[in-house]
Amino acid sequence: MKWVPWLLSRRYTSIQIPLRRKPGHSVRAIVFLPPANSTSALETSRGLRPLHLDFHGGAFIGGNPEHDAEFCSALSDELGAVVVSATYHFAPRYRFPVANEDAQDVAAFLVENAEHVWKADPRVLTVSGFSAGGNLALGVAQGLAGKDYGVKGSVTFYAPVDLRKSPSEKPKPNDKPDPLEVLKPLFDAYPGPVRSQNMENPLMNPILADISTLPPRMAFVVPKIDILYEEQMLMIGRLKAEAEKLNGSAQTMATGVDSAIEESQQIRDGSGRKDSYQISHLEFPEGFHGWLEVPEVAIGNKDKKKAFAFALDFLRETYQAHS
Repeated sequence: MKWVPWLLSRRYTSIQIPLRRKPGHSVRAIVFLPPANSTSALETSRGLRPLHLDFHGGAFIGGNPEHDAEFCSALSDELGAVVVSATYHFAPRYRFPVANEDAQDVAAFLVENAEHVWKADPRVLTVSGFSAGGNLALGVAQGLAGKDYGVKGSVTFYAPVDLRKSPSEKPKPNDKPDPLEVLKPLFDAYPGPVRSQNMENPLMNPILADISTLPPRMAFVVPKIDILYEEQMLMIGRLKAEAEKLNGSAQTMATGVDSAIEESQQIRDGSGRKDSYQISHLEFPEGFHGWLEVPEVAIGNKDKKKAFAFALDFLRETYQAHS
C-alpha cells in the first residue's frame, strides 16, 4: 500500500549497495536528491549538500525502502539533503547482528562515495529510522564513533533500544489496548535466538551505549501506547542527565585557561568544529507503535505533521550548525 504510489512517482532513483561483510551481495536503497530549483536548500561549510541515511521498520522481518519515502522526500525537499533509504537482510533467516552489519556497510559505502557521486557531505551525516530501523540507525552511529565521519545527528521513531527482554516481557501500555499484541511472537525473530549471548551488547541494545558513541544531537519521537515506551524514556532520561553534566563541564572549562581540557569535554566533527550534546524528545499520548505509517484516511495526519515537523526542525538545526 505504501510502496506502489511511490513506485510510480519517479521521485527517487533505486540503487544496489554492495556489502563488505558479504562479498558479492548487496542491499537495495533509494536515493532522494533535492529539487534543482530549491531555494531553501542548505549547504555545509564545504559547499556540499547534507547527507542523510534512513532505515525502514518492519520488526527486522520485512519492509522496503519506500516505507519511509514520505519522510525522506520531505527531508530532501525542505532541507536540500541527499537522502538514502536502505533495506537490510531479514529475520528469521538472518539473526542479529546481520541487519546491523548491513546498515554499517551501507553507511561505509556512503561515506566513501557520497561526495563524488551526489555532491553530499559525508562529514555532515545524519541518520533516522522507524521502529527496527531506529535500532539500526543508532548502531550506525556506534560503528562510526571516533572516526572523521561520525554521525552528527539522529532522529528515531518508536525505536526498540533494549532487546534484552522479549516482546512478551515488556511492560504493556497503561490501560490502552495494544494494536500489535497478536504480532508479538514475530517481533523476537531477530534478537531472540542470540539474546543470551548479547545481554551486554550495546549494538543490540543501544540503551547500554556510551553517550560518546552516539550522535551529539539526538531526537526521539515516542508514542505512549507502545511496549517500547518505557525503554525509550529510560534511555532518554539517562542521556539527558549525562548530556547536561558533560555540557556543564565543557562550559566550566571554557572559562579557564586550559584549552586542551576544554576541547576534550566537547564533541568534535571532522572539520574541527566543536558541538555540545543535545537530546530532545516528543511524546504522543494517543500514538501507538507504527501509527505514523498507518494510512492517513484511517487516523488523519495531524500527528504525522507534528512528528515530521519536529524531526525536520531538529535536522535543520543540525545542518545549520555545520553550514
